[in-house]
Amino acid sequence: MSSVDNQSDIVVPDALLGRNFERPALPSMNLSTKAQVWGDKEVASTEPGKKSLSQELRTEVIRESKQRCYFCGFPSQSLEIHNINHNHQDVRKENLRAVDALCHGWQHLGELGEGNAFIGYLPGLVAQDVNNLQRCIFVALETGDEETKSDAKKLLNWLASHRQYTEAAWGTFEPGVFANALIKMEGVGADVHGVVFRDLAVIFNPGTYSVSAQKWAHDAYKSTPTASWPNLYHEIINAPS
Repeated sequence: MSSVDNQSDIVVPDALLGRNFERPALPSMNLSTKAQVWGDKEVASTEPGKKSLSQELRTEVIRESKQRCYFCGFPSQSLEIHNINHNHQDVRKENLRAVDALCHGWQHLGELGEGNAFIGYLPGLVAQDVNNLQRCIFVALETGDEETKSDAKKLLNWLASHRQYTEAAWGTFEPGVFANALIKMEGVGADVHGVVFRDLAVIFNPGTYSVSAQKWAHDAYKSTPTASWPNLYHEIINAPS
């Protein structure tokens, strides 16, 4: 066989092959807060008001999300509506996304309320992982046996201990203070926010999300209840190499 024939057998890969890996699977999630808009009669609300957002549009946004959080992909039957530009008066469909309650909290530092959350310093953990961990902790606290609840409390205390680093560097760990700083940074891009507040995370009070945790346990964790977690852990740790 000639060299020409050999060349004809060479497979040239599509130039676009693998390009989808260049795009992140999930959008970045930075600390943020609600925009201050003149005429907003629901200042403390974390969702657009019922008068501005119709039930039909809400249903459509959630349906198109396939019941998964825009930020972390968590499957949930009780998603909330988030305004991408943080302006609750802007209810254009392209400005709306369905999000989980914890991810939504990162976008509403000024509306979290005193004692409901604080800012911790957690280098090496992306926002989505922090929320996934907290979600597991809250479900364990609501539905686990005494040993599971004890382990969950230890993890929660570990997360909580990281607020001391935030206070040492910033002088506070209160979300409201960071919200005021973000408002003063109006017009600065989200990429800058990501640099300024890098490795900071919202740590939530589990009591605020007790009802949500029960819903998560019934929906997303139904196939893997807390009773099965020790066996899952053992299988993962002892998985064949």
